[in-house]
Formats: sequence, structure tokens, C-alpha cells
Amino acid sequence: MRWNTESKLSTSYGNLNLSVHDRINDLYARAYRMAPAVANSAAYSGCTDTRPEYGTRKQKAWDMIWEAHCWNAVSDQPETLAACEQAERDGKPYEILRGYDTSGRFIMSMQFL
Repeated sequence: MRWNTESKLSTSYGNLNLSVHDRINDLYARAYRMAPAVANSAAYSGCTDTRPEYGTRKQKAWDMIWEAHCWNAVSDQPETLAACEQAERDGKPYEILRGYDTSGRFIMSMQFL
């Protein structure tokens, strides 16, 4: 899943056979088992802390928390969620764009890269 145009991170650790909320919980649990301190820092900071520059397990744990945050962001928007899940299944790269429309309403959309 890719989040925002500024992000270059793209991961696919989430299990698409699970419901979106079970997928989020699974990503958190796996990240905490892999590297507890990194997962905890990433989770509580909303991934605003720096992604580890070394340690494959640490990087993967941070990436899993990041992906969980991304799935959580789209979980309340059924159309966007469905489009993201289908893109994941098809192996098509995509990104989530977020912003505000002219009336100030927050919007999210998915587009293929």
C-alpha cells in the first residue's frame, strides 16, 4: 500500500483474506513480535519517527505499522478500500491521495501509478 504522493514506501504485508480491521490488528501483532521497541515507537508516533536505516527486522516492523496506519485510513471509505484491495490482489501499484475539496470536506481517492 502506498500512502500520499510524498511517500515512496510501498508494502504488501497485510493479509487480504482477513477483514480490514483484522488485517490491521494482524499487522500490529506481527510487527510487535518482530521488533517490539520499533513497532511501539512507530505506532505511538503515527510513523512520524524515522524509519530505521539498518536491521531488516526493524525496518519490516516499522513498515508493517505504516501499512496498518494506511489500511486504517481507508477503512471507513468502502469505495476506496475496495479499490485498494483489488489493486493489491491484481499487483497494480497505486497511491492514496488525500486533501480537501472546495467546501473544506476531507477527501481520499485512489489512483493507479
